[in-house]
Amino acid sequence: MAVPLRITTVGMSPTDAAALRAAVGASPRRDVASVVAAEMSGAVDAVVADAGLPEDELRKLLAGAEAPPVVLLAGIDEGWIVARMLRAGAFDWIDRSRVLEDAARVVRRAFERCESERRRRSANVMLEQVASEQARLVQEGTNRWLKVRDALDREVASHRRAQSQLAIERTLLRTVVDNLPDLVYAKDLESRFVLANRAVAELMGAESPDDVAGRSDLDYYPALVERAARSAHPSWEPAPRLARLDAALAISLPVLDGIPP
Repeated sequence: MAVPLRITTVGMSPTDAAALRAAVGASPRRDVASVVAAEMSGAVDAVVADAGLPEDELRKLLAGAEAPPVVLLAGIDEGWIVARMLRAGAFDWIDRSRVLEDAARVVRRAFERCESERRRRSANVMLEQVASEQARLVQEGTNRWLKVRDALDREVASHRRAQSQLAIERTLLRTVVDNLPDLVYAKDLESRFVLANRAVAELMGAESPDDVAGRSDLDYYPALVERAARSAHPSWEPAPRLARLDAALAISLPVLDGIPP
């Protein structure tokens, strides 16, 4: 069952006002100002205005963004003002000669259209707010990501600089070690070479220090190692410490190409 509407009329003749009261239970108001006040207070669901009112007065009824629907009461000869007011925002009109037959249907339809448009506007406003909030969140997320990315870029650049510096130092150290005439090497717990210079490689008969890595003395001198292992006596004796020589030995050698920039 449809909820009864609060309908008011303005500018009506006593005859038309009585007909509308009988048709839709409309209550008359004395002037447009009182109707506008009722519109603003939310006390009115629909307004039926006489098309004979001055045009500026009719436009006042249509001025509010949330005003209830305005329906015109007009005769056939007042079609021109009806057309103008419909373009200005009026929802519909009622023929003076068919108030009892058409008023309830026309006013109800105008009210439902108005409510539908209000819901649509409200939904549009909500969608705009949601879109604005999403855009804000996306922008904030983008800004945070850019900050994180910049920090990562700086970290990666710093890491690359450190790696480059280590590569330079490693190359310089390797250049020095490989050109020393002394045997320089390091072994793991299983007596395998993990580092050897060129002097060690030449002693072992290897082509390069890299060929020595991962191998042990057993790979190069199996008979000697086996004999030492079977012997009950050590095959080495500590050498006496030499007195310090009052001399210096300087070796100059080139740094090879290929050092990372």
